[in-house]
Amino acid sequence: MDSVDGKKLGQVVIDGVDVIDLITWINKKNKKYLANGMDEVEKVLGKDSEDFIKVRKIFLDSFNDYTRSILVSLFGNIEGLFNEFRR
Repeated sequence: MDSVDGKKLGQVVIDGVDVIDLITWINKKNKKYLANGMDEVEKVLGKDSEDFIKVRKIFLDSFNDYTRSILVSLFGNIEGLFNEFRR
């Protein structure tokens, strides 16, 4: 684990918060913001346009990578937890 001035990075303690509930909430917010953003892009580019398809992929991949990076920063390697939510 990385450290700065003797302090460990990547560890956050949140008392009284269930990690699974927090991840679920973050994922719901992620989906809401993605849907709102994609609605706006669709209005500008049109749903069936080639540009929309390209922008959609970039937008979704980037947003999901960003959200995953936040969760990993807070909780460490959580890939197993993500797999549980996909079932």
